[in-house]
Amino acid sequence: MAGVEVFHVSCGPYAVGETIRPFGETRYVGRLRADTHFRIAEDAIEAALPPGLQSRLTAVFAFPELEDCLGYWTGQAAPGRPYNGLTPHYYRGLMPNPARVPSRLVSHVSRLIQEKRPHAGAVAEFWSPTKAWRGWEYMDQEFHVLAILDEPEDEGVYLANMMADILLAKSLWSLPELAKLEE
Repeated sequence: MAGVEVFHVSCGPYAVGETIRPFGETRYVGRLRADTHFRIAEDAIEAALPPGLQSRLTAVFAFPELEDCLGYWTGQAAPGRPYNGLTPHYYRGLMPNPARVPSRLVSHVSRLIQEKRPHAGAVAEFWSPTKAWRGWEYMDQEFHVLAILDEPEDEGVYLANMMADILLAKSLWSLPELAKLEE
């Protein structure tokens, strides 16, 4: 089977050979907070979706490294977040035709909107990345499970990449204060 080998974390257990598909529209999954700026950012990003690329709203998400899954899960499983108290399951698998996008830009677009700053450049960079981003996410209609994995031990590389991307985004589309470490 051709595709891109990536890693996925989920609260649902899946078997080797199974195909994970979105449960429907994934809008605001993981963002179950009253963050209207984030919703506006997702809407702006969706409005600029190029033909043929995978929408964020109907996607399975994955990462290039297993440690990225741990970093993602750590943020989503924090107290008050949607996966708090759930058991993560880690997988290696294939996505047949994923969109590869910088994982930090949705949050940065949200901050730009919140600060009433121009955000069209950041939205364009999300769909057609040209900069040296270090953190990526993959989105596709399906993820084929090749292996069930143990939880990774360290998210240090994920956190370093996330901070580097926050600083890169700020250097391209400035904000009045240093961005906080966000999930």
